[in-house]
Amino acid sequence: MNRRQLILGAAGLIGLGSLTRNAFAARWKLISENAGTSIGTTGASWSAAGNLLLARQALAAGGDPGNALVCGGYITTPLSHSERHNGTAWSAAAALNLARYHHAACGAATATLASGGVTPGGITNSAEQHNGTTWAVAGNMNEIRAYHAACGAPLAALAFGGSTSRRTEHYDGSAWTLGGNLLISRQNHGGCGNPFAALAIGGQNSSALASHEQYNGTTWLAGAASLASARITPGAAGNPSAALAFAGLNGTPLSSSETWNGSSWSAGPNLATARYAHAGSGSGNTALASAGYGNSGTLGSSEKYRA
Repeated sequence: MNRRQLILGAAGLIGLGSLTRNAFAARWKLISENAGTSIGTTGASWSAAGNLLLARQALAAGGDPGNALVCGGYITTPLSHSERHNGTAWSAAAALNLARYHHAACGAATATLASGGVTPGGITNSAEQHNGTTWAVAGNMNEIRAYHAACGAPLAALAFGGSTSRRTEHYDGSAWTLGGNLLISRQNHGGCGNPFAALAIGGQNSSALASHEQYNGTTWLAGAASLASARITPGAAGNPSAALAFAGLNGTPLSSSETWNGSSWSAGPNLATARYAHAGSGSGNTALASAGYGNSGTLGSSEKYRA
């Protein structure tokens, strides 16, 4: 089975309830061991992907530019609204059970996990799972957390960092278990990969961070190189061998992107609109930047990346 078949197979498995959790986790591990080794930059570009129905910031997303789901966020209060992107336009989707912002999401448009965040009642440990039609309550995390990152899929997910913890939690479709601690406290960071091979990118503790960390399923290790620009709330897509970090905040909103090849970061193409507190999702060679906050205020626009 070649790399493309592995990745497409995983995407197809995300929505299959008949697949056992152990089999799903094993498949994710296989994918992490056969991950791509580079993000294309020659001819890569960002292009307009349509406006969301509701401009917002501090939202989260799962999926890729051809089929994505964004959920939650903030305008003047926490939002429960979700929207789905079909590659061209946005349409309304089922609302979250609990309005939340500065939460994390992972998975595909037809199988998304949203975890934690700030709710009308404060920071939560609750999670919800989307099956392509509706949201259902999922298992609670061991710790309340917001401003964190997540990656994987609803049957095998990872949540890490945030405002309240350096800890990592693994989700198996029903329960969360604690994993290894991040090396440094970070919040508002980007995250991508899967539970067996993940990246925590940028973010902040006392100041904006340019460092990243790599997770091997048990332990976080220091990244081999730093981003050219420190980034708070960057979008992230890909895996520890081939990743994309895009936009964010470093004093002012950023439009730049950077690609990771497993050993160093390189400059990628700029987004049309500088933004932070946006939702980032995708595989790395494709990515979607949705809404957020920019120089003109809260944004409703989205942009897609293709290498």
